[in-house]
Amino acid sequence: MDKVVQTALRLRIVKAQVGLAAADSTGLETERASHYFALRSKKKRSHWLKIGLVCDTKSGFYLSVDISRGPSNDMGIARRLLWCAYKRVPFKRVVMDKGFDSGPVHAFVNEELKARCIIPERRLTDRAPKNRYRWMMRYHFRKKTYGQRWQIESAISRDKRRFGCALRGRVWEAQVAEAYIWALIHNIGIVLFFSVLHSPLRLVA
Repeated sequence: MDKVVQTALRLRIVKAQVGLAAADSTGLETERASHYFALRSKKKRSHWLKIGLVCDTKSGFYLSVDISRGPSNDMGIARRLLWCAYKRVPFKRVVMDKGFDSGPVHAFVNEELKARCIIPERRLTDRAPKNRYRWMMRYHFRKKTYGQRWQIESAISRDKRRFGCALRGRVWEAQVAEAYIWALIHNIGIVLFFSVLHSPLRLVA
């Protein structure tokens, strides 16, 4: 992933400092039974592989990947997911959904990464939030900027349609490797498309 990101920086697909990043997570099937069979047999899926992603909203390029077992809370993966992305390419702002809403996540982004995060409140109550960053989200929420979160949702949706949403590996180690490749191919595809698009030797049909 580091090498692909460096290639993207060299080709200027991704800027040296990203203006706006987006974080989200999704699940990939690990069981051999199809989703249709599970519905018909009323079999509850006990677990799946959870993949967390951070992307540059301008290019759709993944900056970091985090693999864990699901179901689990997004707040548990937020710190390492955002840190890996920021270490590769610093970002000024990051948008995330309600699953990441917590005081420690806000503090980590604002105080340690020196960036700004835009997260809607998980629970709306009459009482104002005690955490100052969550208080700012209630009264100074940038709805237009948060609307750019559709970029990572669109990228994940495309990848699931193209590469599938079920992993073929039987053991956990193989599933983790397959999930990393799942995200890596997304980035390699963007690099190859950009290289062909800007190549002086590209063929014209």
